[in-house]
Amino acid sequence: MNATIYFAEDLIAQILDRLPVKSLLRFRCVSKPWCSLIDSPHFVKAHLRRSIECNTSTGLIIRGALDWYADSLDDTTAIEFDETLRTLLRGTCLVGSCNGLICLYKPKTDIFLWNLATRRYRKLPTAPTDFLRPFDIRPFLYGFGYDAVNDDYKVLSIYNPMVVIWLARKS
Repeated sequence: MNATIYFAEDLIAQILDRLPVKSLLRFRCVSKPWCSLIDSPHFVKAHLRRSIECNTSTGLIIRGALDWYADSLDDTTAIEFDETLRTLLRGTCLVGSCNGLICLYKPKTDIFLWNLATRRYRKLPTAPTDFLRPFDIRPFLYGFGYDAVNDDYKVLSIYNPMVVIWLARKS
């Protein structure tokens, strides 16, 4: 006799919440409900919160132009780049990282948010520069962080003497 066992969705969520991101990405293809659960903003926030509470720290080591390593306390593994990502990262500068997101910019062109765990990235819209004088077109400094009050990530671009702020949720 073939018996099928069903688990309540909240129990499945509690189990999945304890798994590393790499496993979650694989489990997205188990079923549509699992994919929806794992991709839901509520689950993503709960998973991040648990990761912070459990102090599972991961570092990022950058050596040379394209030698990026995700450094966990357990092991060190090189990140494999497909050609699209390799082209994207060529000539980029690291602005900062926060909660697993990495902010990168290419001087005089683009700024990106990259999720190291999912390998997904998003090009942010170009900041308006019509208020700048012609010789102030290039940003002086970038910053990146999380705004807990508004539950959003922000990229700060400082021009001399102006400041432009991108909101990740609105981008």
